[in-house]
Amino acid sequence: MIGQQISLSFLVPLALEKLDEDPLAEGHCYPGDLLNAVLGIPETFWNLHTDKREVLRRVITQAKERQSSLEEEEAENIREILASMPSSLINP
Repeated sequence: MIGQQISLSFLVPLALEKLDEDPLAEGHCYPGDLLNAVLGIPETFWNLHTDKREVLRRVITQAKERQSSLEEEEAENIREILASMPSSLINP
């Protein structure tokens, strides 16, 4: 539902809670797919919910730190996910 931009005000806090525990949390497709869906949320949402954007930035940092401990295929997948994120999520 996050990928379809449905009920973001309700679902994003739940997703961020899960991602804060495990930035590579897997939904139904592959490790990191929840993070990928959250990174696809429009910037307008994050501009309105700056507190949630800060949690997402922490999750992104955790995901980057965990890359080195992953198998190559998973690490590459996470690199691709992080490479596609909007620069506004990286820079305050």
